[in-house]
Amino acid sequence: MNTSDINLKNARIILDWCYQNLGGPKYRPYSKLKVSISRSINCRGLYEEDSDSSIIYVNPKRHRSFNEFIDTMIHEYIHFLQSLRYYDQIMEITGYDKHPMEHTSNLVAYILKYKCRKELFPN
Repeated sequence: MNTSDINLKNARIILDWCYQNLGGPKYRPYSKLKVSISRSINCRGLYEEDSDSSIIYVNPKRHRSFNEFIDTMIHEYIHFLQSLRYYDQIMEITGYDKHPMEHTSNLVAYILKYKCRKELFPN
């Protein structure tokens, strides 16, 4: 697997793995989570939600490897699990690099990305 394998099909496979291994959110139904490949975002991944939908955006051009893509998908899925009600207020105080929700997402993704890769894409 390499960066040419960053696509919607593999993103959905990874999201299903996240759901099976991490469970679903308390605050919104998993069935409403969508994923979109977007070359216009200026980062590897982005999670957005409103009252009607939850979307993970992934920019394949920002990934150097397939493992980094898996990391991004898990990271954004963790945001889906979190209550982001006070995310922006915390961001104003801590900034992005010290934001506790970002630290949690980074840590879980770091721990699980190789397990996910091994189970879903062993070759």
